[in-house]
Amino acid sequence: NREAIREAGGIAPLVALLGAGAESEAIAPLVALLGAGAESEAAKGAALTLQNLARGNAANRDAIREAGGVAPLAALLGAGAESEVAQEAAGALLSLAGNEDGIKAVLEGLSCAVPEGDLFFERLCARLRRRAAGLLEAAAAGADAAALERAIERAVFVRVGAEPMRRARARLDELRAEAEGRARREYLELAAVSPPADFLCPITMEAMRDPVVASDGHTYERVAIEAVLREADPRSPLTREPLRPDALFANRALRSQIEAHEVEALRLAARAAETAVSRALGDAAAEGGGGGEWGGLQPPPGL
Repeated sequence: NREAIREAGGIAPLVALLGAGAESEAIAPLVALLGAGAESEAAKGAALTLQNLARGNAANRDAIREAGGVAPLAALLGAGAESEVAQEAAGALLSLAGNEDGIKAVLEGLSCAVPEGDLFFERLCARLRRRAAGLLEAAAAGADAAALERAIERAVFVRVGAEPMRRARARLDELRAEAEGRARREYLELAAVSPPADFLCPITMEAMRDPVVASDGHTYERVAIEAVLREADPRSPLTREPLRPDALFANRALRSQIEAHEVEALRLAARAAETAVSRALGDAAAEGGGGGEWGGLQPPPGL
């Protein structure tokens, strides 16, 4: 560690701190050196030293995370696969990801894809991939488009498999379409046209897009119940009886009803929009207003 710091610029106080065993006091200055950039020997030496300090030392790992070391180390990965400083940064992040808290912190701190090729890069990806895939599944089972976007971004960074990514992106498209539909209805004051209770998934409490029947006889959103079935001891969210992972059947009749309800809601929204616009234009004309096709009004979304 002392040699790495000397080569990085001969920073005598840090050498003295490490030599005296005061590693925790040297961590914050080392983290600061990471900001020197990917072309800097100081950053390379600091990344290598932090890697060694974190390896096998939980207290040092915690101190490095608390000093804000994850984000600058992750940023150095952007230097690419051929960069020695990126390789040392990946080694440091790998050491920091020594437990679940560390894996979470490193995954959340990523700002670019982990490069390919170097052993440190591949080991780092492998260590983070399982959690990223789990977060992706959980976000896809929910209704928060922003959370799903973040989960997809991190999954891309650590090269999660193609099929989970395909499902997550399809779910994101659904969430965006649902948000657009809600915006149209809210604009037209039709938010009260809520779906029947039978259309709601018991897990997500959102209208289902791909309803399936599980072995407990109840219907759920596919991605939500699939996440339950991947648990070690999958049980019904409603009855707590054991679930059979191989027993999922599409509820086509309910799906048709949900889709028909959505079509009818949109038809009502379009009719209400036409009525509202006609009345508004009539009022504007009566008052001598103008403003073009919409009489100075903001057209409703989707029209």
